[in-house]
Amino acid sequence: MTDTQQPIRRHEALNRTRSPRVVDLRDRFADVFERIAAGAADRDRERRHPFEEVRALANAGFTRLRVPEEHGGLDVSLPDFFELIADLGAADANVPNILRGHFSFVEILRQMPQGPERSHWFNEIGSGKIFGNGQTEPAPGPAAVPQASITRTQAGWTVRGTKIYSSGTLHADAVRTSVVGPDGDLYWAIVSTESPLVERLDDWDGFGQRLSASGTTLYHDAPVDDIGVFRLGPGTRQHQSFVQIIHLATLAGIARRIRDDAVQVLVRRTRTSMHGLNEQPRHDQLLLGVVGDLARRAVTADLLTSAAAERLEEANEHLGHDDEAETYSRCYLFTSQAQVQIIDDVSRAATRLFDLGGSSAVSAELNLDRHWRNARTLASHNPVVYKDSIVGDFIVNGTLPGSIWAQA
Repeated sequence: MTDTQQPIRRHEALNRTRSPRVVDLRDRFADVFERIAAGAADRDRERRHPFEEVRALANAGFTRLRVPEEHGGLDVSLPDFFELIADLGAADANVPNILRGHFSFVEILRQMPQGPERSHWFNEIGSGKIFGNGQTEPAPGPAAVPQASITRTQAGWTVRGTKIYSSGTLHADAVRTSVVGPDGDLYWAIVSTESPLVERLDDWDGFGQRLSASGTTLYHDAPVDDIGVFRLGPGTRQHQSFVQIIHLATLAGIARRIRDDAVQVLVRRTRTSMHGLNEQPRHDQLLLGVVGDLARRAVTADLLTSAAAERLEEANEHLGHDDEAETYSRCYLFTSQAQVQIIDDVSRAATRLFDLGGSSAVSAELNLDRHWRNARTLASHNPVVYKDSIVGDFIVNGTLPGSIWAQA
């Protein structure tokens, strides 16, 4: 271990103990994570999609983390799953977002009753297939009410419509797409990306999450097999908290990477300011205090993400019970509080990082600004500006937040 690597590992003595399952799985994915991390800054700067890296994750079994063992999966708990998502976020914050739609499909399947659709799609995921996300649409109105439609023809089912923010779909073998059926009810349609009637555009131009493949997907009467059409079920209420916690785990990973990059910046720094407290920057108490602050924010993000994961794991036990809706709403309130605090901490950490390196830290080669850009972009998903209000409304008035999936 080199002199610059050793301090990065010392923070582990200050953190909570990981579960034995996480320790084993970290060993399993270590080589892939290292490969992803090694090229993250260059890929972001060059806007080069991590196609090979995402496929390597699938080949290593990462995309099967929450798939039941009988379908070829690893069946890890939610707290362990989100711990590994944070590890992946530390390697490259784009990649968890690429797989967010895939993992949310796994959760939807887990909460479906036993049946041919559930078994079929679990087996597909267990074989290494990757699934993309097709929910958000450009039309105004409630976010969960799609205008994309599915129609029954003599040849079978077809989907027509436009989806935006289709994160991960450039990497996907198929897309889980929300549609309105002929009866006016909401359905999922699983659409193969091999069809020439599915058009995937690489038109996402955000300053952060540049490589999350969050562009537009067009369905030109794309065919869907019968087994790929099923009604939104009550279990979809879990969706709202689950997809948010993926972002929280990614932000926790960004915080870890900021802390580790801070150590590298400070240990390698040789010049100091005229106001410096020590000739060697690594012994300057003011700068060491910045590193301590970044480490504290990273730990806070880790702990809040873990607590949110445990809340969701507990809420899942109420699926199908009379208190299901209320339990998921309370879980969402906790997740919302975690979201506000984590975004505040990580955004602040991404700025303070630059206090350690002077002008050299803003080098485009280092690309340290990607941490702030990625954190800010994730903060703009499921906008944080509303979250304190819904928490306050519950505390003062007892108002539970509704679910955009409650109509199922």
